[in-house]
Amino acid sequence: MEYNSTMIIHQPEIISQGGYTTVWAKVELEKKIENFPEHIWYRVPDQFGDYLSLQSDAFLVPVSSSHF
Repeated sequence: MEYNSTMIIHQPEIISQGGYTTVWAKVELEKKIENFPEHIWYRVPDQFGDYLSLQSDAFLVPVSSSHF
């Protein structure tokens, strides 16, 4: 089965709060998927925050495994 849908990954942002660093991005899908989140995020303790990136690559993993 082939799936064709437009996906927009907005510019990721990094925030540090409460001892954790979070990188997150809004994701829009042309075809809505039930229970698919509007935002995808990764959170790590602040000591590992420098390893997070503003590139959008990390946000493709959960989207590509959703089979939309």
